[in-house]
Amino acid sequence: VLCHSYLFAGMMEGLFSILSFFCVFWANGVNLADLCFPDSRLFFSGSDAPIFRSNGRDYSADEQTKILSVGNSAVYANIILCQMFHIWFCRTRATSVTQHPLFT
Repeated sequence: VLCHSYLFAGMMEGLFSILSFFCVFWANGVNLADLCFPDSRLFFSGSDAPIFRSNGRDYSADEQTKILSVGNSAVYANIILCQMFHIWFCRTRATSVTQHPLFT
């Protein structure tokens, strides 16, 4: 049971969490290559000048902080949802998911 939790469910949960984090940046117009391999080391400098550029758009420190906060929230929400579904699926190993009541 622990092997299943850590090796299968934990890996899937981690993968989906990282994917949701990067999807938030992608939805806000940040190119993932610029995020992983930036040519500038000046993230979050706090000045009003645009300090990060991706896909021809400049991102201020406030915009970067907002996108990062939403990305972190997506990761935490994804962890909670994955754990809820994992508990539900572990409870229904003997019967089909469609035949098992939701709150018993």
